[in-house]
Amino acid sequence: MKNFKHQFTLFYIIKAALCFAGFLYLLVVEGQTSNPLAMGAILSVIAAPFVARLESSQRYIGERETTTTQKGA
Repeated sequence: MKNFKHQFTLFYIIKAALCFAGFLYLLVVEGQTSNPLAMGAILSVIAAPFVARLESSQRYIGERETTTTQKGA
C-alpha cells in the first residue's frame, strides 16, 4: 500500500510539472496571458491535480471516520 501511495504522489508531481511546462510555453511562446480568460484556464489546469488530490484525501478521511464510527456504535 505504501508503494502505491508513493507512485500516486509521483504521478501528481509529474502531472503538475507538465502543466507548469505548458503554462510556461503559453506564457513565453504564445503570449496568451494578456487574456484573463486564458490565464484563468491555465491556472485551473495547473491547480487541478492538487485539488483532486485534496478531495480524494478528504474523502478517504471521511470514509475512515464513518467506518470507525460504525464499528464503535
